Amino acid sequence: MKNKFGNLLKNLIEEKNIKSKVVAQKINYDNTYLSKWITGKKLPSSRTIDAVCSKLSDIFSNGENKEQIKSDLIKAYYSDLDFLNLEHSI
Repeated sequence: MKNKFGNLLKNLIEEKNIKSKVVAQKINYDNTYLSKWITGKKLPSSRTIDAVCSKLSDIFSNGENKEQIKSDLIKAYYSDLDFLNLEHSI
């Protein structure tokens, strides 16, 4: 997997200097699950991706860039998902 979603999430966490454990608590997920997103071992469910990205953008935005962060996360997610689907069809 390309892991665009995980890399973007990792960069956002580092930029804000927030521990992943705190991010996981704020979005109501277990830290081990969030860690799997960051490393590219898993992706959030397609059913919950919009809500997850909304919560993440709330955490990482400075107010002005909230929609951009959400959009970037969603694009990265679907890029990884498309890559996975392509990889599995080969």
